[in-house]
Amino acid sequence: MILTAALFSYTSYSQVVMGRDITTTSKKYTAILATKGYRPYETVSGVKKFKVKFAGFNNVREEVHYDTSNDSITQVKFVFEKRTQSELEDAYFTLLKQYKQKYPKGENGDMKWEGVDMYMWHYNPSKGSKRSIYLSIDNIKHEMQVQYFSNYEEKENKKIEISSDI
Repeated sequence: MILTAALFSYTSYSQVVMGRDITTTSKKYTAILATKGYRPYETVSGVKKFKVKFAGFNNVREEVHYDTSNDSITQVKFVFEKRTQSELEDAYFTLLKQYKQKYPKGENGDMKWEGVDMYMWHYNPSKGSKRSIYLSIDNIKHEMQVQYFSNYEEKENKKIEISSDI
């Protein structure tokens, strides 16, 4: 019974993306992506970028953000870019229906001003928790983002990699 409670507690507080728990290190997460045939095409300080298939959509940029001091993942972001406004809105509303069904306590944050429509949906499972999901369309950049934040908070004194160009 204690094991069941511990397992429930762990799974209810983990952040899972495409069946992968992001409360891990970028090295372990990257190894899992490699088993699916995905390799980073770009790595910069604290971010690894991949081209993946996400929720049935091809050619989506996956960004794995991590704390460089200990390799803990802080965020996994999916960016839909190089698509028409119509394609972005179709993808947004397709995913929104799924997220609303899976997370009925999510909140809309749609805004309209000066001819710009901003679509946004947010889910946070518990107050005070950093762990959350954001779905949004940026009509200025012409891209859609799905962001998963882990509960891990980046350290203030994190290691910064200095470019040799500086």
